[in-house]
Amino acid sequence: MSLTDLEKKICEVLNKGGSYQQVADELHVSINTMRYHVKNLYLKFDVSSRAELVNTLMN
Repeated sequence: MSLTDLEKKICEVLNKGGSYQQVADELHVSINTMRYHVKNLYLKFDVSSRAELVNTLMN
């Protein structure tokens, strides 16, 4: 599975426990851009929640 550079950065910050707003601020993107990429990550990892995504990233 290939992730974009931004998706990789989003995963890193989410894995550290950052909120969506914190991730958006840290990566200098809008919250809507952040949500768009998280939605794509859900599809790529076949998960339906942030908790599942973080759990998958940690394994």
